[in-house]
Amino acid sequence: MKVSIICTNYNKEAWIEEAIQSFLNQKCNFDYEIILVDDASSDHSPQIIEHYAKQFPEKLKPFFIKKILELQKHGLRFVS
Repeated sequence: MKVSIICTNYNKEAWIEEAIQSFLNQKCNFDYEIILVDDASSDHSPQIIEHYAKQFPEKLKPFFIKKILELQKHGLRFVS
């Protein structure tokens, strides 16, 4: 069984890298994925998320919402 961690983000470039690192540093005896949903951020959050998604494609699945507040409609679509 794979556990899905869903993390939402909106303009939190100061904290998103720390959150991603924290998820990736978890030691556990089960498989997990990180679904990171960005809700149309206008700061550098999307670039930070994309950077980590390229480094950890097997763990981090980014989803970029283009319109603010569409997040709730799409987050669960990516749970495996």
